[in-house]
Formats: sequence, structure tokens, C-alpha cells
Amino acid sequence: MTDIAVAMPSSQEGPVGLPSCPNETIGHIIDHLGPHDKRSLVACSTVCRRFTYFAQKILFSKVTLIPFSIHPSSKSKAWRKFGTDCEMFLECIRPTRSHRQGGAGQEDGDHLRDFVKELWISGFPPGLGNPRVLKASQVIECFRELPQVLELLDNVESIRFPPIFLNVMINPMHFGADSDPFVSSFISFLERPILTSITFFLDLDYDPEEQLLRREMFLILFGCTSCFSNIQKLVMPGVSFVFRNNVGGSPVLNPVEIKISKNERGLLDGMTDCVLKSPALLSDWVQFGAIAMELWHLNSLVLNCETDRDVTAYGDFLRMRSRQLWSLEVLELKFSSECISEPGTELFDLSRCHSLKTLRIILDAPYFPFSINPGDNIWEEQDTFRADLVRCLKTIPFSCPLEMVTLVFNEPVLEWVRGEAGITAVYHDLDKCFVREDLSRLQMVKIIARGLKLGREDIEHTLTQTVLRGILDVEIRI
Repeated sequence: MTDIAVAMPSSQEGPVGLPSCPNETIGHIIDHLGPHDKRSLVACSTVCRRFTYFAQKILFSKVTLIPFSIHPSSKSKAWRKFGTDCEMFLECIRPTRSHRQGGAGQEDGDHLRDFVKELWISGFPPGLGNPRVLKASQVIECFRELPQVLELLDNVESIRFPPIFLNVMINPMHFGADSDPFVSSFISFLERPILTSITFFLDLDYDPEEQLLRREMFLILFGCTSCFSNIQKLVMPGVSFVFRNNVGGSPVLNPVEIKISKNERGLLDGMTDCVLKSPALLSDWVQFGAIAMELWHLNSLVLNCETDRDVTAYGDFLRMRSRQLWSLEVLELKFSSECISEPGTELFDLSRCHSLKTLRIILDAPYFPFSINPGDNIWEEQDTFRADLVRCLKTIPFSCPLEMVTLVFNEPVLEWVRGEAGITAVYHDLDKCFVREDLSRLQMVKIIARGLKLGREDIEHTLTQTVLRGILDVEIRI
């Protein structure tokens, strides 16, 4: 097992001077070590009984389970740093014989399993050479003690596992007679009220026949379980959701936060897996399932545009769903250089975002070495983006309660204004957007730009009215 296996109670009562030290003080001291300093925590756990409790509380707060293997390498010290298999962990947390026979007091296994708040399940079986990816047919064999482990873990609030478990969940009959109890226990665990967070992670390699679309992960999870009533956070590759508490128990998901860091994911068969595409929208994820999703309570939306297709898809999503975005208060739009390759690229229409309080727009362009003089097309793209940005800001609705605007230009800016009359007019329009009389709640306009020769005064000179109003904050990064 991992190093946490040695963190067992000691028979010592404590060094001289410690009996007068309050438990709260000891716990506060050990908390400062943090969960990543396992060597120090293990050392603390051998000092005395009181140290053992606080050290184990951190050591067992997150447990990683790796697939069981009879290969000798699975017993090696090098592999144990990644986690422990279910068989070894079960021996650590199961009740002792005296406790099972009615003995008084709390046994070691009882308090150790109560410490586990976060459970990670790895998809890499131990073996020599490169990790071998777990296949669906191997899940039950490699995690045969997992049902017993899950039954004993009553305080887990977050679980992370590979999507390959969903393949077993959707069609258990293909995986032998032992699949039904395995799947039943796993589903029951996902439906526990205390479990509020689920994360799917992708392995480094895929079996083309077993890989799942993100939409399929979503549908299987909420179609095969009733965890919609308890799950508050769902993280998938490239997209995450935070849901509002489902009070009524109806099969309806009410996201309050959506983050799309990667809209398209390449698959081995050459196809792409999209979160949003035009004209298909996020509602397609639930329209054929037993679950519904409403966006009336969506408070925060983060969109990462890597291509012009993303800009089009996200723009369509905002326009078509604008009637449901009354509660949207935080909007972050991130653009790569690929999104501004064509002049006149339309950004988003914010005219229906009447509750918007925080707006962040990030131009995440490539980092060109300053020793190289970029071509004129780079400057032209940057100027085009600024013109598109002004058109976007002009759509902010009247009397919007906007409080903060952040503009991040992660581009190599040698000169903020290069003398062209057209771009000078753009900055003038940008300045007017920030000092509109109806935006009386606007408290800060923060501009972050990169440049060796760029100074605060260069930006302040183009936004004079914003400076006079006292709401401009400029940060220059090298």
C-alpha cells in the first residue's frame, strides 16, 4: 500500500510537555503541512496518539485506488506512490474482529474510513513499461473488492473515475454474472446524498470501440442513476457544470455555472466531440434522455473560443438562449488568435444579459519572441479584434448592473496605438463604452497587456474619460 499504511495509532502517550498542549493547537500545526507532504505527515503519525489522529485525518482525506494486478510490479515501491488497490485498502478500513463481535470503542478501520472525503479511481493497471489502459472487460476483475470498499465509505463527497466505468454501467450483461452486484453498488454510491461532485478523466490512450462522447457520458450518468438530486458539480474533459440544489426531486438539472474550456475534442476515428455546435445546442444533451436541463438560474458562463466555429456556435447559443439568461452575472469570453483570422468576425450579442455584473474578455494570442518583428498581418488582426470588441461592448443593455470589466491582451504589443486614424477612433469608442451614464455601477475597468516598451500612460492616453472617472486599472506584463 502507499505510505499512509504506516500511519497507525501509537501506544505512546506523548512527549514531555505535550499533555498540556490543546488538541486544537496540535491539529492546527499539522494542518500547515498540507496533504502533499506525506513524508512529514507519516512521521507525525508516529509521535503519539494525538498526533496520529490529526495526521491520518489529512493522509486519508483523499484516497486513490488503482486496479488490482497479480503482476509483481504492482507490489513494487515505485508503483505504490500512485495509490493502493481495493484489496489492500479494504484491509485497512474494514472493522476489526473485536468490533464486529460487539467490542466497545471505535476501531482503527472505523475512524480511517470516516476520514475519506475524496475518492479517486485510476484507470491504469500496474505493469512494466508504459501504463496499460484499463478496458471495460477488466473493470470488475481489477476492482472486485470495490463494492465492499464503497459500502464502508460513508463520508465521501467527491469521486473521480474513468468513463470506462460507464461502459459497464450501461450494459452490465456483457461483463459476466458478477457485473450486476458491482454495478448496483456503484450506482447506489453515486446516488448517496452526501456525494456532491463527480469527475470523469480521460486516459492517455483509448480503445476506439470503448471511447465515449461527452454527451454520452452525460446521458449515461443521469439516465442510469438518480444522482441528479445530489450532484452539485460535474467535471468532464473540457466542460464542467455546477448545479443548483434539486429541492423538489424532479429530474431537472439547473446549472448555475458552465465552463467550456474545450468545445471540440478529437476522436480516434477522425470525428469530433462538440459541447456546442451550430445549430445543435446544449439542450441536445438531454432531449432524448430522462433528464431535463433549464438555464434560468445560470449565474456564471465561461467560454473558450479556439476557432471561428466556436465563435459562431457560442454566439448562436447566447442569442438563442438569451431569453433564459436573465440571471447571468458573470461572463468570461476567451479567444485564441485563430478566432480573429478574418476581419469582421462577429463576437457576442450581450443585449439580453440584463443582470451582468462581471465581464472578462481575454485575447489569448501566441507568444511571439520580441526579437522577431511580426508581420503587418499580426497588427491588422489585433486592430480587427479591438473593433469587434467595441461592437460587443455596445450591445450591453441599458442600465445593466455591470460592476467590473476585465480586458486581457495576451498578445505581443509593441505599440498600443500605431498612429492609424481608424484604430484611434476604435479606442475613442471603447472609452465611451466605459463611461456611459446608465452604467453607473461600473467600479473598475482593468486592462492587462503585454509589451516591453508599453507603459501605463500609453493605454491611459487612449481612455482619457475612463481615467477621469477614476475606474481604470492598468497592468503591464513583460
